Amino acid sequence: ENENRIRRLLLNSARPTPATDDTLTKDQKAKKLKTVYEKLSCEGFTDHHIELALSALKECATFESALDWLCLNLPGNELPLKFSSGSSFHYTEGGSVGVILNQQDNSTPSVDPSITTKDQALESPV
Repeated sequence: ENENRIRRLLLNSARPTPATDDTLTKDQKAKKLKTVYEKLSCEGFTDHHIELALSALKECATFESALDWLCLNLPGNELPLKFSSGSSFHYTEGGSVGVILNQQDNSTPSVDPSITTKDQALESPV
């Protein structure tokens, strides 16, 4: 079934391919698309979404470009969990922000030690 979809994608690709792909045979292109398809499937994307991405990217599709396309073009609720739960988790938590440094002209920076927040332990790298 996946092989038929890949063949259909190859037949429907009308966009000219980059110079690097000109040297690939039809079988090599099919193998490349199949590999990309399988990797995206293993990441949790549906067949329909993978086909949308590969159709948009045509024969120049790589795993990375297809992944980028999917993450940029699909609504967050349609992405696999590991791609949709990233930063949106932090937006729903709420929290407080305090000024810990206020530098005036010609002065050295100082931190007010009396300012602490309960959320300091929850800070996560961006």
